[in-house]
Amino acid sequence: MPIRVRSRWFPTSRIPTLRPQILIATAATISLTSIANAQWTVTNLSPVGATNSVAWSTAGTGQAGYADIGGVLRAVTWSGSFASFVDLNPTGAAESIVYATNGTQHAGYALLGGVVQAGIWSGTASSWEALPLPLTASWDFTVTNSIWSDATTLYVAGYGVNSGTSNENAFLWTRAIPTPGAASVLTLGGLLATRRRPRGYR
Repeated sequence: MPIRVRSRWFPTSRIPTLRPQILIATAATISLTSIANAQWTVTNLSPVGATNSVAWSTAGTGQAGYADIGGVLRAVTWSGSFASFVDLNPTGAAESIVYATNGTQHAGYALLGGVVQAGIWSGTASSWEALPLPLTASWDFTVTNSIWSDATTLYVAGYGVNSGTSNENAFLWTRAIPTPGAASVLTLGGLLATRRRPRGYR
């Protein structure tokens, strides 16, 4: 929504008597007017060969959404230009869409085996990860449409449609983010386990 700013003119004879608060307010008004008059730049992100494309989310310099290529809705990301698009459609998926991104990870769904599954990506098609579902019911389909993280936890939100009631249920998925130290320990443990394999193991 455009910002409407009302400015007030003061008689020249009164300028020397203006209070500091008024000068500050006037400067703020001039600043807001400059912001309101700033020009937008619009970029067409539609990839070559796409009949339709939608960008649903942006974070930092990255954007995420989908592109209809060859009649298939494919989850994609961009980095500010149509040529930068990355196809995230998982192998075997009939369609996929990204609804949200935090800049490095992306949330949405993929249609696999006739089932719409909530999941996330980490920048490539092969990074697709289907998210677990509550075991208290069966679900017709599930979708994620929000993703955020702090220093310790990844948060993903979405919903699922209950097969028994046809009601939509809001979901929140959370997962701890390994610290660099913990990741190093896991890597070292894997190397040690590899070295301890018995002779002849393949």
